[in-house]
Amino acid sequence: MIDVQSIQELSEFYPQIKEARLGKRWTKFKDIAPLIEACKQKGELETVQIGDSLLATPIYQIKFGNGPRKLLLWSQMHGNESTATMALFDLLNWLLCDEYASWSALIKKELTLYIVPMLNPDGAEVFTRENSLGIDINRDAITMQTPEAQLLMKLCKDIRPDFAFNLHDQRRIFTTGIGAKPATLSFLTPSFDQTKTIEANRQRSMQLISLVNRVLQHFIPDQIGRYDDSFYPRAFGDNIQKLGIPTILIESGWEGGDWEKQMPRKWNFIALVSAMLEVCEGISGKDYQKYFEIPENKDYLLDVLVKNAVIKVGSHLLKVDVGINLIEKLDFEKQEIQYFGRIDGVGDLRFNRAYQEFDAEGAQLLPLRGCTQEISELISLGQKPRFMFLDKNGKENIFSM
Repeated sequence: MIDVQSIQELSEFYPQIKEARLGKRWTKFKDIAPLIEACKQKGELETVQIGDSLLATPIYQIKFGNGPRKLLLWSQMHGNESTATMALFDLLNWLLCDEYASWSALIKKELTLYIVPMLNPDGAEVFTRENSLGIDINRDAITMQTPEAQLLMKLCKDIRPDFAFNLHDQRRIFTTGIGAKPATLSFLTPSFDQTKTIEANRQRSMQLISLVNRVLQHFIPDQIGRYDDSFYPRAFGDNIQKLGIPTILIESGWEGGDWEKQMPRKWNFIALVSAMLEVCEGISGKDYQKYFEIPENKDYLLDVLVKNAVIKVGSHLLKVDVGINLIEKLDFEKQEIQYFGRIDGVGDLRFNRAYQEFDAEGAQLLPLRGCTQEISELISLGQKPRFMFLDKNGKENIFSM
């Protein structure tokens, strides 16, 4: 097992290798293009264009090392899931920095890394999950109608990696169990059949995930989740596992108000480094059952929870909890993501948790001035929660996200 203290030192060193040119969730091909060009100039990296997207945007692979064990890593097969893309460029910076030359030399000797930092550049351009045809690449593993899916499957079959890392982002709603903390990272070794058979390759994935979880618990305790392993017959992870390739999904979650997901980016980097070092040391004989000690993701999180609010319905005053989640809207003119609230629950929400919680005891929830609808009508219509508090002294308190 790797020494956690050494990873602690790496965590403190991280700002020095964090790729400063990346920092936004809306990460496009034009953002990584200069980084790709820089990689081409670095002798220890082999950078090649391995295909094109449907709209003819280049898709690149960056190779590092010449060791016997092969790792294939890809990110942004969903265009709006860029956390791991940023982390992969941090990883490349780290592999080439002088301060960690000994670890880099070990990885170079023991492993060969094949990194595809952006599989779906067309989706990334407009910050959508799907590609330019509106097809979810991660559900195109059987028909492979999209060039992106064809490319990924060819890589898997040609490389036959010892481990495949399928890197995604997950929604803000997930906790690590009921009423627990946000799932900042979640892991999964996907099933390859309906019965969720655990054979040697799934065991190897579980062993590696367990080792990485041991490290991460020192940094983000109780913030690691285990993603649902229901069998998805059209999904890439499930089908790659079916090929006999141990497959690991890492889902980058959230931490509080970190809207650009820079902390999950850091922990993604730490997770990948930890996984690589564990593979270098060898994971055979490790207890795969510890994988099941990682709590399952639960969708109990709200963005905002207003407790004990009074709303007026006709002539009646009702005391309720109001749950609000943020929805994203793209501003193409400003090239930024904007967030708007949506009421997603009204009533008894005592078992929910939220990033922001407000106790509105003694206060009445009203529409903002100028709104002609009562709050109860806004709730029933599912409109944006444009409201204010009116406290027991009659003072108006505007609620803002």
